[in-house]
Amino acid sequence: MKGLQLLQLQSNRITEIPAIARLNSDEYGRSTFVKDCGVPSAFEKVLECKNCTMCCNANDNCYPQEKTRVDEWGLTDYGISAVVFFACFVAVCCLSFCLFYAYYKRKHSTSKTSEETMPAEDDMTRDDEAKDPSQKMKTREQKDQVAHELALKKDHEDALKQIGDKSVYSYFVSEHTTKWQALVAVATLITQITLLALFIKASEAKLQDDKTELQFTWLCPRDADVCKNTSDLTYFGWVCFSLLMFANLGTDLIGGAKLIYNSSQARHSFGRRIRCFFGGMGLCSITLLALYVSTVYNKA
Repeated sequence: MKGLQLLQLQSNRITEIPAIARLNSDEYGRSTFVKDCGVPSAFEKVLECKNCTMCCNANDNCYPQEKTRVDEWGLTDYGISAVVFFACFVAVCCLSFCLFYAYYKRKHSTSKTSEETMPAEDDMTRDDEAKDPSQKMKTREQKDQVAHELALKKDHEDALKQIGDKSVYSYFVSEHTTKWQALVAVATLITQITLLALFIKASEAKLQDDKTELQFTWLCPRDADVCKNTSDLTYFGWVCFSLLMFANLGTDLIGGAKLIYNSSQARHSFGRRIRCFFGGMGLCSITLLALYVSTVYNKA
C-alpha cells in the first residue's frame, strides 16, 4: 500500500472507510482518494473520511475535501471569519473617529487663536459699525453663531440624505428620535444580521452536513482517473458580480463612511456625534456583511 497513488471508491456502497493514511496527491491531485462521503448520502449515516481528497454524494456529484481560504487563515469557518472582520472594522471605525476628532479639535483651536491675534480686522469692523448703526447687531459672535447653526442644519440634512430619509436607519441620526424608534432601528439591524447569518451557515463547505447549500459540481466518471469540475463560475462572472455589487451597495457604503467622518466634527454635540457614528457604522456593517454573504454564498 506504500506505492498506492489512486483510490476511487465512489458509487460502490462501501460503508466502511479503509484505514488508509492520506495518499500522495502529487500526480492525481484532488482525484487521488474518492469516496461516498458527501450529502445527500445513500446511507442512513453520512460517512466520514478525513483523508479523502474528494467526497461524492448519492447523486454521483462530488466536491473536493480541502481547506478553504478561511481555513488557511487559521479561522474555522465563514461565521468566525465574519466576526473577526467585523471586530477589525469596528476597531478601524473607532480609530478613524478618534483621529479625525483630534484633528478637527486642534484645527478649531488653532483657528480660534489666529482670530484672536487679528486686531486690525477688529478695528475695521468697529469703524464700519460706527458708520452704520445697523451693523452693531452683526457682531462676530452672532455671525459665528449663525454660521454654526447653518452648518449643523446642513450636516443634519446631509446625514439624512446619506442614510436615507425614508429608511428605518434614519432614526439613528434624526434629532427627534424617540426611544421606540431607536429600538425599531436596532431591532431591524439585528434582524438583518440574523438573516444574513443563516446564509453564511448554509455556505459552509461542510461536505457531511445536510444543511449545507454547497453545490457538488465535480464529476468522477467510472471510466476516468481524473475528476473534472463542471462549475460555470468564471473570472468574468466574478468581475460582473463585483461591478453589480458595487453599483448596488457602493452608495450605502460611501454614505456610511461619510457619516462616520461627519461624526468626528467638533461642532456637534456629544449625543449627535454618537448617533452619527453608530448610524454610519451600522450602515457600513450591514452593507459589508451583505457583500461578504453574497460572495461566499455564490462561491458555494
